[in-house]
Amino acid sequence: MEGATLGLAYGLNRFRQLGIKPNEIRLTGGGSRSAVWRQICADVFHVPVVCLATAEGAALGAALHSAWVDHLVNNKSSNLNELIARNVKLDEKSRTLPVPATADHYQDVFGRFKGLTQRLVTGGYL
Repeated sequence: MEGATLGLAYGLNRFRQLGIKPNEIRLTGGGSRSAVWRQICADVFHVPVVCLATAEGAALGAALHSAWVDHLVNNKSSNLNELIARNVKLDEKSRTLPVPATADHYQDVFGRFKGLTQRLVTGGYL
């Protein structure tokens, strides 16, 4: 769980380098039902995490995208933020905040993870 989450953090940090700074992360899928994984995510990402009220986040995202494109193609009034606000509900009971001491620990672990990943790239293994 930690390794997969560190891999996600690698991508998240690239977003941050590009100026995208999330104030929370929304989790979906089977793993998001695990309170342990939610805490690991909050600590590794250094932001609160929260799950969607629906377990089918990918299907919901696809449906929202289809609805938005339909509005655009058919010249209907479209506001993506309103569409999302009407249809995406959060499970507030799942909201998990980072624990500062653990988040600091994961920052060190992530540094080693990046270094090892870079060595694998340099060695031609990735």
